[in-house]
Amino acid sequence: MPNIGLIVVILFIALLVMGPEKAIPFARSMGRFIRGFRNYTQNITSDIAKSFDLEGGDTPTSGLKDLAQGLRSDIEKIMSSVDQDVGDVRNSIQAQNKQIVDSLAKDSQELKGILANESQAIAQTVSSSTQELKETVESQIDETTKTVQTLDTSISESVKENIADPLSNLITERDGQNQLS
Repeated sequence: MPNIGLIVVILFIALLVMGPEKAIPFARSMGRFIRGFRNYTQNITSDIAKSFDLEGGDTPTSGLKDLAQGLRSDIEKIMSSVDQDVGDVRNSIQAQNKQIVDSLAKDSQELKGILANESQAIAQTVSSSTQELKETVESQIDETTKTVQTLDTSISESVKENIADPLSNLITERDGQNQLS
């Protein structure tokens, strides 16, 4: 039998949620449902009791014990089957995980090899490019040195012609004037 206090609380909440206009018809329909459900369960109980009485003198409780034992046996078989299926699925997942890990390890090794080869090729390319650049820079330095030497020689000759010769002429003239005086 349901607790009266619980029914009062449920009706109070229903009254708040639905309002007084809808709560009363709802309570009536719930009462009809509970009454119908109670009648239905009583009918089932009496049908079960009658079926046990028809089978030959067993008490309803002994029939229920046999039924419970059969249900327990069936449940144990189902649980055993489920445990076996779970174990099979676990083993299958573990096997697939191992395959995936092995495949990833193999792919990782292949990638390491590819990266090592690519790194070596890049290092060789950089080394040869560096050597070519060094040779080009040295050649340019040599050409620049020769050009500077040529310019130095030209400037020295030009300075000599334009500054030293006139200066020497001036000095000679001054010495000549000093001797005259």
